[in-house]
Parts: sequence; C-alpha cells; structure tokens
Amino acid sequence: MLTVDKSVTNGLAAHYQQILEAVEIDAWRGDLHYSVFFLYNPPNNRPNLDCLLDGWSRRSLLFGDFNAHSQKWGYSNTDAVGSIVENFIDSAPIEYIENKDSDPTFFSFGGATSHPDLVLAHPNLLNQITHMLLSAPGGAGHKLLVAELNSGFGRYREPRFPRWNLMKANWTRYQELMDYLVREVMTDETDNTDRAVDKFTEIILACAILCIPRGQRKKFSPFWNKELQTLKENRDKARNRAESTGMMSDCIELRKKQACLRRAIREAKRQTYRGFVENLDFRRDALRAHQFLSRLNNQKEKRNEPIRIADKLLTSEI
Repeated sequence: MLTVDKSVTNGLAAHYQQILEAVEIDAWRGDLHYSVFFLYNPPNNRPNLDCLLDGWSRRSLLFGDFNAHSQKWGYSNTDAVGSIVENFIDSAPIEYIENKDSDPTFFSFGGATSHPDLVLAHPNLLNQITHMLLSAPGGAGHKLLVAELNSGFGRYREPRFPRWNLMKANWTRYQELMDYLVREVMTDETDNTDRAVDKFTEIILACAILCIPRGQRKKFSPFWNKELQTLKENRDKARNRAESTGMMSDCIELRKKQACLRRAIREAKRQTYRGFVENLDFRRDALRAHQFLSRLNNQKEKRNEPIRIADKLLTSEI
C-alpha cells in the first residue's frame, strides 16, 4: 500500500520481472520531478535490476527489501544477491545511503537482526537526504524507512477546518455570556436585519472562543484506553530489551507482551462496537447510522444527496 501527500502530484507505474516486484512513482513538487521506486525481492531470488535504470535520473530514490547479504551494509558475508546489488550500485549513478544510526532494519522474534532494507539514491541527492528508522509497528519485523529530502521547499500543511472540543466546553458560562450579550448588544440592531445577523454571528464566535477549547485528539481511536496504553508501553520496553540483549528469554517475553497487546486490542474493539450498536437509536441517530454503515461498506460519505420525488429532483445544492 502506498500513500502520497496531497501536495505532491504523482503518477504510478509498476515493474514486474519474474517474482521481483517494483513500483515507480513519478512525483512533482513544484517544477521539480522526482522518481521514487519501491522494491521487494524475495529471499534467494537473483533479480535483474536493469529494468529500473530506464526511469533513473538525477532526482531518483529507491526504497527496497532486497534480501541481499553484503558486508557493505553490515552482514558478515556477501552472497550472490548481494553481489548483484553491489554491481548495480557500482555500474550506475547510484549511492547507498546508510541510516542515521547504522542500525539493522529487521528484528526477528528469535532475536536475530539483519539489514535487508536499503535506501539508494542518485549522487545528486546524497547531501540532501536524511535517512532514519522508525520502530516496527508490531513487536518485531521490518522497521520503517524514512528519508527526508531537503529540496528547498517549505513544509506544506493542508488547510484545516476549525476544531472545537465540545466535551470540555463550559456550557454554563457560554449560556450566561450569550444571554447577556444578546440582551445588551442586540437591542440596538433591530432596524437593520443584515447588520443584526452579522452581530449575532460575532457574539456566537466570541462566546465560543472564550468557553470552548480548540483542537482535537490526534489520531483518535475510540477503543483506545489506559489499559491498552500500559500494555503498549510494556511491549515497547520488552522490544528495546530484546533488541539490546538478543537473549532468547527476552525474545520470548517480547512475544508474550505482543500477544497480550493484540488480544486486548481485539477485545476493546469488540466491546466498543457492541456498545455503539446497542446505544444506537435509529429514530434519532439516522445520520450517524448512515455514516457508520457507509464506512463499513467503504463508501464515501455524501452530505448533500439529492432526493427524487416523482419527476422532481430535490437537492440542497445551489
């Protein structure tokens, strides 16, 4: 699965060769064109990487799970696949970029660490890229490769709608302020309807800013609770300990912590879903139920759906 930021114009192309899988994204940031490749090479497969050179340019990047052993990236030996990748790097304008801390990119539940995931780039980008690793989403497995490219463009941030935390609002004070301001201010605005509406809107916004906190919970999950947070922290501690020691006992403890966390997440999701369905009143929560069923069916939510009565089409859109 690939996700691309909205600010980046992109096109997608796939390359298949036997069991080698590669995807190429042509991305534009402003007037600059970048070619980003994502590759997976199964173990013991000897790939022909020349097919990737057709789109290789001065602004090309390659992320991949090569499953290639080479002393150049931390293995004790160089196997046949590693020799192929080394020749690919040496025979083309390609540079290998090590991560910031030179850490292995894969950690197994058995305690072994390896470096199958590589980042390659054109030499022109060598001084513009910072390569880092993020912890694996699970207790073990492949770490996430992050390459930050300093292209000279500022960070793009998608415009956001105003968010209000209604659960923490001081509604008593809000009501008191609204009553006072409406009585004191709106009495002078009875002659002009448009001016009265604008003034009333200003009063609502002013009271909301004073009584309702702004913002929302980042990456909110309705099923998440303190118990799951504690289990996740224990899992992370067990993973760090297993990575640092490599002892089988610590690896077994990591698997136990990961299993406990997964089981607790499944149970929390199940309970949250049951509670939502039990408390759903279709007489009052029609819109809420429609949104929920649309998400279950992977359908986009339509807020202004037209209604057809006989030969007439009724809609709220202008």
